[in-house]
Amino acid sequence: MDSELYKKAEQFIIDSFTKIGEIGQIKHFLRTAYWMKELEPSADDALLIAAVSHDIERANRQKDAFKKIHQLGYTNPDFLRLH
Repeated sequence: MDSELYKKAEQFIIDSFTKIGEIGQIKHFLRTAYWMKELEPSADDALLIAAVSHDIERANRQKDAFKKIHQLGYTNPDFLRLH
C-alpha cells in the first residue's frame, strides 16, 4: 500500500470524512484495505483502492440521513438502494 495512487485515494478518504466530522469512520476504511492486503498479498492498486473507498458515498450523505439509514439496518432495501 505504498504506491502514490493508493496514497492519494487513502488521503481522499481521510479528508472526506474529516471534513464532515466523521473521523471514526476512517478506521473502517483503512482496516478494509489492510485486510485485503493480508488476505491477498498480491492485491494491486485497483483492488486496494476499491477496498479503501468502498463506502465513500457515506461522506456525501447528510448526517441525519446517515443515522436514519443505519437505524434501518444493513439489509433494509432503502439502505441498500442508497449504498
